[in-house]
Amino acid sequence: MAPWQNRRTPWLLAALSILLLLCGAPFSSPARAVTLDEAARALRKGDRVYDFARVLSPSDQQRLQDHLEALEQKGLAQGAIVIADRLEGVTIQQFALGLGERWKVGRADSDNGFVMAVSIQDRKWWLEVGRDLQGAIPDSVATRLMRDNVVSTFRQGQYGAGLDQALTALDQRLEQSGGVESLPTRPEAPRPSPTMVLVTFLLGAGTVAVAFASWPRGSVIGRDPWRMAGIGLGFGTLACATLGVLQVPGGGFGLILVGLLPAAWATLRLLEGSWIPVALNDATRTSTAVTRVYWAVVGVGTVVWMLTAASGLILPFLLLAIPLGFALKGYFLRSPRACPECHGALRWLPEAEEPQFLKEDENLEQRLGSVDYDIWRCQKCQRSAVFPHLKLFTPYQECPRCHRRTLTTRTVLDAEPTAWQDGWASDVTECKNPKCGYHDSTRQRRVERGGYRDDGFGGVIIIPPIVGGWGGHGGGWSGGDSGGGGGGGFDVGDFGGGGGFDGGGGGGDW
Repeated sequence: MAPWQNRRTPWLLAALSILLLLCGAPFSSPARAVTLDEAARALRKGDRVYDFARVLSPSDQQRLQDHLEALEQKGLAQGAIVIADRLEGVTIQQFALGLGERWKVGRADSDNGFVMAVSIQDRKWWLEVGRDLQGAIPDSVATRLMRDNVVSTFRQGQYGAGLDQALTALDQRLEQSGGVESLPTRPEAPRPSPTMVLVTFLLGAGTVAVAFASWPRGSVIGRDPWRMAGIGLGFGTLACATLGVLQVPGGGFGLILVGLLPAAWATLRLLEGSWIPVALNDATRTSTAVTRVYWAVVGVGTVVWMLTAASGLILPFLLLAIPLGFALKGYFLRSPRACPECHGALRWLPEAEEPQFLKEDENLEQRLGSVDYDIWRCQKCQRSAVFPHLKLFTPYQECPRCHRRTLTTRTVLDAEPTAWQDGWASDVTECKNPKCGYHDSTRQRRVERGGYRDDGFGGVIIIPPIVGGWGGHGGGWSGGDSGGGGGGGFDVGDFGGGGGFDGGGGGGDW
């Protein structure tokens, strides 16, 4: 009997086949799914073909790349081809639409982008076109164009040939529909001239500078050299902004906002002495309420402006709004007002004149920096009004005995720690007011003992305990590039800034 006719031979062949399958199993794996986020992050400048499934030969990939670049150079369309093994989490239509929007496929002035997406294992394809291509390639045409060119070739595994035929049909369809002249273009929104913007900003910046130069003011109305300058600059800013808007109707909303801020400040200065909506005793509360409203309006206006207008004037607006907001509170605290007794003019006293009108304890608080006092003195009846303002960042607290902000706390080491025993420290609380003399040192806390080490010469060096701990900061990094269009026109080598996709296109399977 021949060796191959041995009854054990089939068993040996079966065992060998199983062994070969087990050895080959680690090297074979199911098709890897591609998510929309992974595909979006794979964007590379200048690349138009993304073959995640590795089904295209280098020559096929280069031919498709050249065909897409030719479409761009003619100005007909800007597109990308994406091939995946299979998709995860999205449909083929959502995949193509998401990539078109994230990559901003298309020109900046015309949404003429398209994305051809293919999923090999799902046997799905989809052609997503931008808004401005949907006139020449509606959904029915997109479906027929792809079906007539890719179905038969895809079934034979000729993916490169099918996609190239689809691009050729797309090119012919766009040419027959009128070519570049048929694509709608969106004119750029009118804007004021750069000269008017610059002059408006300079006048507004001058108003801000005058506002801070005149604050705090130690003079009454009529003797303030900055009053007329602030009024002139403020209204001049609004006038210049208005002229800029009249030059370009409908395009200067942002410029008007920039001019309104200095004009509002000029209005306040103009009304000083004749109508000030602040009572002497309510100055602090009123100034706080006004500044809160101001910051709320600026914040809401900035957000609305960014979401709607997207104007480049937002930066000059903030450069004027933020400093004026800080000056606004000081304005209401320092603006001239009338005496509630004789209705004479009140004068805010500068710091050098304050000590003679303050008590000894109040002068101590002002020297320590825990309280800031404002003093108003009537020029007619010589009466004075004192307003305290508590400082936020100060080590002094209110004393429980004299009720002045002169209480401070310091740490005193009662017993130093050694290598064998702990030490003790006390938190001493005392009042800096010599008339009070408040003192409290009853609170004690343990200071941990230190260690020791040999210095190598037979002696012992005491290691003091570590107070506190170590702090650190972390960091991170990011890699890769993300795509997006920005400038006008189209540029072979990067997507141009389109992305106006809204679900138009067609798809199917094979």
